[in-house]
Amino acid sequence: MGVTKLQFSTLEELFDFYNKNLFDNKLPSCLVNLSRHREAMGFYIHKEWKESNGKRGKIKDEISINPDSLNLGDEYWHSTLVHEMCHMWQFHFGKPSRYTYHNQQWANKMIAVGLMPSDSGRVGGKKTGQQMSDYPIKDGKFQKLFQSIAKDAINHLKIPYIKNQRYFVKPEEDNIEAASLDSPMGGSIKGMYFINERPRPIANGNSSKSGVKVKYSCDCGYNVWGKSGLNISCDDCEQSYREQ
Repeated sequence: MGVTKLQFSTLEELFDFYNKNLFDNKLPSCLVNLSRHREAMGFYIHKEWKESNGKRGKIKDEISINPDSLNLGDEYWHSTLVHEMCHMWQFHFGKPSRYTYHNQQWANKMIAVGLMPSDSGRVGGKKTGQQMSDYPIKDGKFQKLFQSIAKDAINHLKIPYIKNQRYFVKPEEDNIEAASLDSPMGGSIKGMYFINERPRPIANGNSSKSGVKVKYSCDCGYNVWGKSGLNISCDDCEQSYREQ
């Protein structure tokens, strides 16, 4: 088997493995990819691909894993894959929030499959929010499944190639989220999702132009306009307005 086929068939088989054992095989097939996005270690895009022959009806989602995360250890990037699968589950069987917000339904599904959502990547972090990471729940479903891969030496589920980074520095175990890529939103994000659109940078206060008003939106659907970089919140949904 060629190296490209071997690498990507492993990703697909891992998706199938976790789909069977964590999601009862309910998730539809999707394209599992390796690609970089500077804001995240992984991302999910809903209805990103269609058949090239022009036929209608066969639309596929995409889950992408940042190849740099492969150097952080298998458990880390496996949990990123499952993180994105929870977004996929919510899009097909639940009700996701708009504008990439990680809501309570998504958080509950994460906990059910054995991952604790945390905005800091540590114990005690917020379980919902715009920028989210996670960590495995001790003796939870995900951790037991991951350990079974190593214990039973399931070789076809071991990624054959990782990044050749000569100067890669692995973060300390109690600060694993520090390995996330720098985000122009001012924090680190393990996973994101997008509604049929390519990831795009979100401006921060340092990139605002004098006199230019921008739109802010909250989960309630209200919109306000003001200069870039404002820190404002909605009293109804108790969430911060997000700059569009």
